[in-house]
Amino acid sequence: MKRPTQHVFVVENGTTYAFDAVIKLEAQASNKIAEEEADVNGKTHTNYAILQPETVQMEVSVSDTVTASEEPLTKGTGARSQQAFETMRAMRKRRNLLTVITPKSTYSKMLIETLVMEENADYQNEAHMTITFKEMIVAPKKKTNNNNNDKKNEEKPPENETQKPSILFDLTGIVGKLKDKLGGLFGKK
Repeated sequence: MKRPTQHVFVVENGTTYAFDAVIKLEAQASNKIAEEEADVNGKTHTNYAILQPETVQMEVSVSDTVTASEEPLTKGTGARSQQAFETMRAMRKRRNLLTVITPKSTYSKMLIETLVMEENADYQNEAHMTITFKEMIVAPKKKTNNNNNDKKNEEKPPENETQKPSILFDLTGIVGKLKDKLGGLFGKK
């Protein structure tokens, strides 16, 4: 049996992966919306409708009976189904940002959140997997305008602490100057 035409792809670092069959695909986009009036007082609409990461969940199959040569997903030794599962496990562990291409949309900055392998009598000689991809949203680091604090934090301590006069030396000098100025109060010998 030859592999049917594919319409769903997962791209990692320029390598494109495809499954023998995508049985089901669900894409979800949502907002977390404030539910109490106190949460929205004095705020703009962006403060009370927070974008949540998009998710794409796929139910896929890779069969040992399908012929596909030099396919990155199943390339290697052993059965195609076993190799496909191992490839997806390794991809999840690497935690690289992925691109998921579907007929309706392309999703960037995705990570594999869950990978479920199902084995039963209905799925003999195939890898029947459910994979959930989740968008990686990272807020940019806020820049501070207070450059004085940054410069103070960057100051290095003296390289040789012995070059810095001790507090005792400073106090001795001050007491000596006071004696000279006040003269008779301390009595001269």
